[in-house]
Amino acid sequence: MTPTRPNTDLPYRSGVPLAITDHHEVFLGSTNDGHTFAVLNSDKRRYLGAAHRVLTKAGFAPVDHRGRIVYLLPPTNALHQAEQAMYELCAHTADMADLAWTARPRHADPQVRIFFTGNKVSIVTDSSRARAALRQLGTVNENADGDFALSDSLTEREKVRAAVRIDLRLDRQNITSHIDLGIATPAAIPPAPHRLSPVASPFSAAARRKR
Repeated sequence: MTPTRPNTDLPYRSGVPLAITDHHEVFLGSTNDGHTFAVLNSDKRRYLGAAHRVLTKAGFAPVDHRGRIVYLLPPTNALHQAEQAMYELCAHTADMADLAWTARPRHADPQVRIFFTGNKVSIVTDSSRARAALRQLGTVNENADGDFALSDSLTEREKVRAAVRIDLRLDRQNITSHIDLGIATPAAIPPAPHRLSPVASPFSAAARRKR
């Protein structure tokens, strides 16, 4: 049986949505329609220039989006291009969060599904092996139905990092997973947070030309 998306009427829909894109120098994610996107959060102009070159070389197009620059990669050949970009970005920073399902081999029937919904991160599985692996993690709580959620005591950044670690741990144990950020299309990517300066502004003109 394929794990299904949690009931959207459950209480964890309430609250302020997680600012999942805003806590790492590089955030890589996927929309539900198959686009890969990258967000840069840094005030280091030298780093921004290097990251911009890496991403555009890999085929990401900079787009001026709701107060920030978002780098978009269309669904075609996303796996190879996203892997290339992340490998090269590692030479410039270790502060990255990769939650892009499009940057991984795709599985028609993943054993685990990780959902970012509202201010919660829930994990749904029908696999006994996956449940055993998840029970070993101190940051994950199990409910009466055998599903899991990250602890509410974690900060936004900690929840993102925990999701990255869970995905990697499952992969090492040959347990397939899929990450759903709850972002349907590129238009739904969150806007720039007020607490950050417009760090990508040097590329705004180029981004507008790409639109």
